[in-house]
Amino acid sequence: MEDGLPSNHIYRICQDKKGLIWIATPNGVSAFDGIDFKNFTVEDGLCDKDILQTFADSQGRVWFSGFNGLLCFFKDGKFYNNKNTPWLPRSLSGRYFKHIVETKDKEILFTDGLSLFKLNPSDEIEEIKKEHPIAWCYFGRNEEIIYPDKTEISFMGEAGAWGLKEDGWYQYNFRTSQTNFMFPTYDEGKNTWAHIFYDEKIEGYWISSAQGLVLWIANKRGIKYSKILDFHALLDFRDRAGNYWIATNKGVYFLKAELLKTNFHELPPLSDGNTIRSITADDAGNIWLGFSDGLLAKSKNNSFIFFEDKYAPNSNCHLKDITRASNGWLLISNDCGLVVIKKPKQTNGKDLNILRKFNKTGLGYFENNQFYLLNHTSSKSAIVLNNGQIYLGDFRGIVKPENTSNKITYEKIFNERVHLLRAGKKTIWANSNQGLIKCEQDSCFAQNFDEPKLKERLIDIEVIDDDFVWVATISSGIFCVYKNKIYNISRKDGLASQSCNSISVQGDSVIWMGSPPGLHRIKYTIKDEILKIDKIELYGKNHGLQSKNIDKVYASKNSVWVTSGKGLLNFTEKNLGKDQNPPCPYISNISIQNKDTIIHENYNLPHNKNSISIAYRDACFKSTQYEYQLKGLDNNWIPTTQSQVNFSYLSPGSYSFFLRAQNGEVVWSEKKQMTAFYIRPALWQRWWFWPAIALLIGLGIAWLVYLRFKRREQRTTLLREIEDYKHKALSAQINPHFMFNALNSIQSYILKNDKKNANKYLSNFAKLMRLTLDNSLETQISLAQELEALELYMSLEAIRFSKKFEYEIQVAPEIDTTKTKIPSLLIQPFVENAIWHGIMHKAESNGKIWIRIKREGEMLQCEVEDNGIGRKKAAEIKKSSHRLKHKSAGMSITEKRLQLLNSLKKFKYNYQITDLYKDGQPSGTKINFSIPHILNSNQTTP
Repeated sequence: MEDGLPSNHIYRICQDKKGLIWIATPNGVSAFDGIDFKNFTVEDGLCDKDILQTFADSQGRVWFSGFNGLLCFFKDGKFYNNKNTPWLPRSLSGRYFKHIVETKDKEILFTDGLSLFKLNPSDEIEEIKKEHPIAWCYFGRNEEIIYPDKTEISFMGEAGAWGLKEDGWYQYNFRTSQTNFMFPTYDEGKNTWAHIFYDEKIEGYWISSAQGLVLWIANKRGIKYSKILDFHALLDFRDRAGNYWIATNKGVYFLKAELLKTNFHELPPLSDGNTIRSITADDAGNIWLGFSDGLLAKSKNNSFIFFEDKYAPNSNCHLKDITRASNGWLLISNDCGLVVIKKPKQTNGKDLNILRKFNKTGLGYFENNQFYLLNHTSSKSAIVLNNGQIYLGDFRGIVKPENTSNKITYEKIFNERVHLLRAGKKTIWANSNQGLIKCEQDSCFAQNFDEPKLKERLIDIEVIDDDFVWVATISSGIFCVYKNKIYNISRKDGLASQSCNSISVQGDSVIWMGSPPGLHRIKYTIKDEILKIDKIELYGKNHGLQSKNIDKVYASKNSVWVTSGKGLLNFTEKNLGKDQNPPCPYISNISIQNKDTIIHENYNLPHNKNSISIAYRDACFKSTQYEYQLKGLDNNWIPTTQSQVNFSYLSPGSYSFFLRAQNGEVVWSEKKQMTAFYIRPALWQRWWFWPAIALLIGLGIAWLVYLRFKRREQRTTLLREIEDYKHKALSAQINPHFMFNALNSIQSYILKNDKKNANKYLSNFAKLMRLTLDNSLETQISLAQELEALELYMSLEAIRFSKKFEYEIQVAPEIDTTKTKIPSLLIQPFVENAIWHGIMHKAESNGKIWIRIKREGEMLQCEVEDNGIGRKKAAEIKKSSHRLKHKSAGMSITEKRLQLLNSLKKFKYNYQITDLYKDGQPSGTKINFSIPHILNSNQTTP
């Protein structure tokens, strides 16, 4: 569970079409892509929490059978169950389904051991009828169905059905209909539940039971049992890469096919905290493990002998180091002194010649049948040079014990704390507080080569020759000192981690490194005194190691021993083999704009969905490196060790994503197109868009030119009409009738010899004519000029009508009449209409006309009100008099001028006549109309 599984109790395992490993547990199912576990429960759509069976069919569906008897399947990122899929019933038999298989006809078969059901390609489930009930039903790779009548049938293979009886395994042969004894049980005849899986790759049988997992191989050399696990296990699944997945009650075990022949040894129980300090081998082939509290020896007959530190004077003599000298001795250093094992024999371990003795004066050793006392009672490390000289290293430094007159004396050759000693032929290499030091002829000096990392505490030292040394560090990888040159092998060279636990050299071209991520194999060559790293490989749990954290490693000529918290493992390089089977890369997820999507072979995407993430995995669990290519963006192959690649803000176009993977033996998978997608260009990115825009702009400009020409033409026409109506207004204002009446009035004054009034009337008349003619020459005049002419006109008419009416002009105070410009000859026709149709027919002489002017925005609101007889009475008089058959010419001309001005200037035309009443009787007429005006005298208005 610490790796991500929902439970350590595993029922079944399968691999789907994409390569995902599905694991059924009592707490749901888990999908493993080689890197991560993704867990699913009932909340995700699973039919039950307790899943007992899982099966992957050829259509990409992964089937699940729950303890509650329900079926469901997973496809394209979604679970299908009886709630969202009508043809999946709630329960077929009331029991859970033990087995699910697929036939050649794409039919899915389910059995609970008593009944058999079939799901045909039309998604219809039916029960297969039978004459008699069956106890168990199994399916083999030949897709035959067997209905045994006994419960001991455990497996059906290509040749027949297998059953377990008290004396061993039997096989029922389909062709001969005979039952044959095959081999005895490995568990001394215990008749327990068991399952057999035939492995044609190794021509052997995997026997799974509550007692564990055993590999049984029968060939010309005889029958061989290899016990893999000793607890409840079930193996009936091998993935497409040939690797084995084992369901147990302690989690999922993964066994790399290449390491089937490795030898795993469980260490005997040791006290808590009794960690492995060192590992080495002697000349007799015994493997020695140094623990804190003693030694563990493994002889060639695979027996383990544990030597407690019974010779130590107290319980604090913890072991520090085991060194194998060139003369065959084993030097075992601890806090209380030195143990010398002189050339151990190839025995069961009881006859090992331990030359060590403790007495009151200290520790000693035998040499040439003579005992020498060593009262130097602490040793972190000890070595023996080729000349037989022993050196000891501890917190005091490095000392050289010598036998003088049957008495041991000590010569100190280095004065600082030493953690580790290793011997060359004539030199000593050590790790001290100064870092790496080298001693020649009892003279020691630091070997830093201006490399600060070599001044730190070191983990391990391997001496090849006096001038060729490998050094393991805590966090900087491995260093090599070769002929006064220093090389650093680190993560940039291919190490999975720069943290080292131990190193061991094998031959003259390979060095092994134990580290937390696994076991590194580093291949190197030396040419022209230059060291070159050729290849770095990493081995972990997926290669068969019991733990990826390798504590100690020891490489002999023909094999490699590694230790971890799980035990001791031995393998040869030949066992590792050369994996020539290529990886099986596949796409595990595609995300578009940070949203996961269903994986398709082709995508057609809009322009704003152009950021794509593609995650990939290896269904064969072999990949150490990937290469990808996105045709349409870059035709180069791009190497990566990541399992996801992101493409952001891709330009519109067609893209094809290719992927290949490399295993640890540099075998590449096929360069295969995994998916393709087309990003549609935006509207403005299409080839025709800008030509169309240019065409539209051209047409628009042409249309604007046309409109401008048309408007200019319309304006010219309007101006012409306005000018024409202005002249008509002038003609209406100085019509002959008015001039005749005015001259008659002057004549009347002359005849009456009223020189004063005649002169005044004639002067006003002449002034009005001059103003009218002057104003008619201007496009616009000031409001003051218009009002002056209007007042002259009303004064003449008032005199002519014998002062029958009065008039009053009111201008809003905010209006500057001298700066406000209006079209000329606009107000007078409305006043004339009030006089002639309102005041003239009034019997009384109390007529009055009000002229009010105010501003509203860009318009002047003009109001002409009279207290005449009203429009209705005037119309009756007009009808009876037969004198005026049409509307006043001045009024109609003015209305038309206003309409033309509105069209030209886009003013809101406003013209309204209101009849006034008093006590229900007509009391006059009020006219409201708008006059366009401007304030800037530099502008012109027609």
